[in-house]
Amino acid sequence: MEYKEYLIEGDKTFGMYTIRPSGGGTVIKELRSMYMSLRDAVCAIDRYSETVDKKRKRNGQRNSSD
Repeated sequence: MEYKEYLIEGDKTFGMYTIRPSGGGTVIKELRSMYMSLRDAVCAIDRYSETVDKKRKRNGQRNSSD
């Protein structure tokens, strides 16, 4: 499943989920984990994106879509 520029992949052996970037590169350390459900992974991405947005606003940066 793709969500906000990340791929959420399931592990068929243990039923856990991991987050990978949809393009190239590596996943940031805040998202490097195994998640019990798809919803947990989506919530982690949302939490991280909220903190990034707050930091951008605090530093006076803007999103490219603004």
